[in-house]
Amino acid sequence: MQKKKNVADVLPMNKQIWLWISAPLLIFGFIINVRLFPMIAPNEEPKWALLILCAVWMGSAGAWLLWQRGHELTLRWSIAGLALFIFYGLLAIGIWLGPNTTEGLIRFAFWLSSLAVFLTACWSWRHAPQSRAAWVWLVSLGSFVFSIRYWQSYFLDYGTPNYNLNVLFSPIGHVNFTGDALIVLLPVLIYLLITQQHALLRLFNWFSVTTIATVLLVASSRGALGGVAVGSLLIAILMFRHYRYMQTLEWKKKTMWLPALLLSSALFSSVITYELLPYHYRDLARISASVGSALNDKAGKPLTPNVPQPPLADMWHALIPVLGYDRVTMYGAATAMVMDAPILGAGTGNFFTVYPAFSNKFPDFRDALSSAKTFTTNPHNIIFQIATQQGIPAALIFIGLLLFFWWRLITAVWKKWNSWLAFGCMAITAALFDAMFNHVFFNPASMFVFALFAGSWWG
Repeated sequence: MQKKKNVADVLPMNKQIWLWISAPLLIFGFIINVRLFPMIAPNEEPKWALLILCAVWMGSAGAWLLWQRGHELTLRWSIAGLALFIFYGLLAIGIWLGPNTTEGLIRFAFWLSSLAVFLTACWSWRHAPQSRAAWVWLVSLGSFVFSIRYWQSYFLDYGTPNYNLNVLFSPIGHVNFTGDALIVLLPVLIYLLITQQHALLRLFNWFSVTTIATVLLVASSRGALGGVAVGSLLIAILMFRHYRYMQTLEWKKKTMWLPALLLSSALFSSVITYELLPYHYRDLARISASVGSALNDKAGKPLTPNVPQPPLADMWHALIPVLGYDRVTMYGAATAMVMDAPILGAGTGNFFTVYPAFSNKFPDFRDALSSAKTFTTNPHNIIFQIATQQGIPAALIFIGLLLFFWWRLITAVWKKWNSWLAFGCMAITAALFDAMFNHVFFNPASMFVFALFAGSWWG
């Protein structure tokens, strides 16, 4: 998080530093736009390659920087740092526990690369404020290109023969993977829209905010839209907390009315655009229907007697009106998978190889995707994602670190208003909510976007 900087904290820029910290910024535009072929499971190879390339780039440039400066790397340990080290240690151990070691190595490389992006963003935000102008332009430009490519695909590709809309929903890819990344990116672009005064940046970010909000409506993912709603509520509470400070701002002067107009017009335009579009991937009414089903408690047929049931079967069955049958079947089978190896899990990256033995074991919780022709890549829940592969202790550590980060951001903004950190609170809240139902920390695009901006907020 932002702190008052001493002169010594801001380092002079040179080509070694630029080469290092520019890697994630230059990769950002590619990772949300490049899609070489429609691969979806168990990992999206083009984006994996970009993520690994980014890590190798940063590692090589960072090593060169240390060698040129002759500095030794010193570590300052904290409880959070120790917890993070233990978590990655459990990830490394899990590589050799599962039946598919190759997939374990790939998944571990993914986590390690994301950590490198986070630490690089944190360092550059804290020690190299000179890079922020490039940061603003590259993020804005990459998002603008994404927006153009989305509309190009919507009007030219949707509905054409053999076009897999589920997998090729956007330049990011899968419809839910798209939402997982955009809920973190949207608050960043809103911040840029209301703070940047360059006319071209305002054009880029207005178009991107309008497009991304429309995309989220077109997809109508309950996890993504629910996360944005909860995040928006939190930022409203934080603004109310600083009501007196907000009154001192010169909102009515010419310097303030234009950003407010740009933001409100972008959000309003997204709703109008959504209503006018000829095709929606899902109907927005499905969200209100889910709420109505939960209120009416329509749990469906009762559990079948005298057949195997997973742990907590009654609880999962009761949650069908809230979560839906597809999620409940995954969560029920995943619960059994966790209890089968509660300490170290089934192995890093090996959910999709071990899960079928559990998803087909319980007739009332049989996952339709877990078949001879298809398979479930992840349990669509961050707690189960970690617990099934690394065990319950690793899941508790990771969730604890996320909540620690989230709480530190909230308390910082609660004490003193900071627009950048406030929109960070919105994004982290949205990601935490969505991660309970989708795969924010599974696919490379959303994990990269999360790591890049979370590092900036922590810096």
